Amino acid sequence: MIENGQARYAGGNDFTVSGGVQLSGAVRAVISRGSDSASVVGRLSGSYGNGTWTTAGSTPCGGRWNAERRG
Repeated sequence: MIENGQARYAGGNDFTVSGGVQLSGAVRAVISRGSDSASVVGRLSGSYGNGTWTTAGSTPCGGRWNAERRG
């Protein structure tokens, strides 16, 4: 979830999220839990956005994300 430009996890304290959205719409964040982490990059424009995520560690993986403005 993005709130006032800062990324945060809406589900409680399970994950630590740092980063957010710049005024240009660029998204950069790191989501972590314990020693596991994922880097998130992308762009928001208007009411939508998309980008990619990648994990670090012994079994790296990645994927794409999509977002839309709600509320």
